[in-house]
This record gives sequence, structure tokens and C-alpha cells, in this order.
Amino acid sequence: MIGSAQPPRALDWRDAESQHAFLRSQRAKATCTREVQRVAEGVVAGATRLAQAHGLAIPTTKPSPDRIMVQLGPVAVSLAWLKGGGSDAPVGGELLAIVWKGALAARGGAFTPERVAAPVRTIAPVTVWEEALTPSATTPEDWHWHAHGLESAGHTSDEVAARCVAALRSALESALGPAAVAS
Repeated sequence: MIGSAQPPRALDWRDAESQHAFLRSQRAKATCTREVQRVAEGVVAGATRLAQAHGLAIPTTKPSPDRIMVQLGPVAVSLAWLKGGGSDAPVGGELLAIVWKGALAARGGAFTPERVAAPVRTIAPVTVWEEALTPSATTPEDWHWHAHGLESAGHTSDEVAARCVAALRSALESALGPAAVAS
């Protein structure tokens, strides 16, 4: 007697086994890189629009592998992909988004040596908003980011960028004061 075979299961993003199967793949690594870049590009574009709206200089960006810092006047936003479990695969990783009050990416200029004759006064950046996002996907087309675990609603990369820009706008308006917001 031959036992009945189980029909193949359809992949479902709510199913941890389906997600882990895809998120451990090489395709997922390429998709993750693309989606992190999409969030970064959305944040830079949003920061540029904010700069124009508030009459500020264009934002300073400091990209590096797996992260970017965007300085907009007295505030900044940083995005970083934190790999999970020592693997390059997206499974277990997080996208960390932080909005800061203070200078992260100082404007370019003359080289400043590590040791200077007189101490330079700088204000240490302070975290204003922070969100760690976990990816979920069973295919490249259904990639989502979850702010409070996989049980929470997922966001597209464009929605995550918009959330970061909204937090940046709030921090900028708070730093500039009510007179700058009214103009």
C-alpha cells in the first residue's frame, strides 16, 4: 500500500518556514540590497524636498556599505542594515532607522586632524526617533518590513522611507522652531 503524499504547500508570508526558505536564499540577499537601497533613495529624496521647503542647503549624504547618513541642517537620519546570525542572508537581519538632533555628517571642508590644538565644540547627536524593521518575504515581489515583529502589519520600502521622512520633518520643525515652520 502506498501512503498518500502531502500536496506541496503554497508559500505564505505569515508562515515562518516559507519566509526562512526564501530569506536564506541568494535571491533574497540581492532583493534585500535592492530594498535597503530603495529606502535610502526615498529618504534622500524626501530630505531634499524638506530642504527646499525650509530654504536649507541640500542634505549631506554619507553612504557606505549597508548604511547611509543624511544630514539636513540641525537634524539627521541614519539607516543601517544589521546582518543577523553572522550570515549575509537577510534572515535574522534588521533595518535600523534613527532620526537624530545634532550633526552626524558634518559638511565637507578642510581636513581636521585627529589632534587639534584647541578643543572643538560640538553637540553630541541625540536620538529623536528610532525604528528597527524586520524583513519578511516569500518572493522578491512580496518584500515587506515589520516594525514590531512579524505579527505587525508590513510596510513596503517606499512606506518605510515615508515614515523616516515624516520623523525627520518632525525633528526638523522642532529644531527650527515655530517661526521657521510658519514660513
